[in-house]
Amino acid sequence: MDFKDYYKILGVDSKASAAEIKAAYRALARSSHPDLNPGNPEAEKKFSEINEAYEVLNDEEKRKQFDEIADYVKTKGHPPRQEYAYEDSQEDSHSFFEQFFGRRHSRASQHPGADLHAEVEITLQEAFSGSTRRLSLSRQELCPPCHGSGVVDRRVCHACRGMGQVLTPYSLDVKIPAGVTEGSVIRLAGQGHPGSPGAPRGDLLLVIAVQPDPVYQVEGHDLHRDLEVSIFLALLGGEVQVEGLKGKLGLKIPPETQNGKVFRLRGQGLPRAGGKPAGDLYARVSLRIPTGLTPEMREKVRQIQEQLEKGR
Repeated sequence: MDFKDYYKILGVDSKASAAEIKAAYRALARSSHPDLNPGNPEAEKKFSEINEAYEVLNDEEKRKQFDEIADYVKTKGHPPRQEYAYEDSQEDSHSFFEQFFGRRHSRASQHPGADLHAEVEITLQEAFSGSTRRLSLSRQELCPPCHGSGVVDRRVCHACRGMGQVLTPYSLDVKIPAGVTEGSVIRLAGQGHPGSPGAPRGDLLLVIAVQPDPVYQVEGHDLHRDLEVSIFLALLGGEVQVEGLKGKLGLKIPPETQNGKVFRLRGQGLPRAGGKPAGDLYARVSLRIPTGLTPEMREKVRQIQEQLEKGR
């Protein structure tokens, strides 16, 4: 079994930082990727070695183990013998990488999957009452031909190009709870990208976006809307019906209510989780000016105006 110097493969010093190792890997992976070198077996082999080296040196525990092996090689001239129970008992059939760093033999090499992020756009009514949505998403899955290793018969897997994962569409029914607001995050455990073989999946994080509503403006759990009121009702007072998300609500308008006056209807906004009080509904008065006045009507209005000004 030949020793592979992973630092030499990536062209970095043994004291290189994680950032330097990552930068070197990216540059080499781009130049030797099979897609850019079709039909070139040497490039394919190099690409496989680069990925192998990076997988070890990018993992703190594996890198520490590799450094110990490298020190041993400098002293003894050959790597230490390791005893493992493989399905194939012939040691010669396993590479240096599999011998010391094979995923199936080390818990330290198991990495949880990355989280998947998606945005879900809902209506204000859905935010108020909750709903169920069927989402069509795409996430990485372990490549079936290589089982996530990136290698088939010691060659770069053509299905995933050595990445070990392939992007796969899937559908999911998601319950949107009542009371979510703009920017709320719903976390669904285990619905994200896969980890390394044997490791748990990441989570699916859904970010809520509430569609603009033609009637209501949303501020957190509070709702704001305009309330059109006739000038006569504003002058004399009376009751008006306010349309809320729960239905119509009666609101008393006191005499001489001014344009822009805001009334607060407690608990008529969006619900809150955990038994907390719901938000409020704020109704802002918008005076409706009558049209179609006759000359006689305008004269009477003018007389009222004069009387009011004299009384000031």
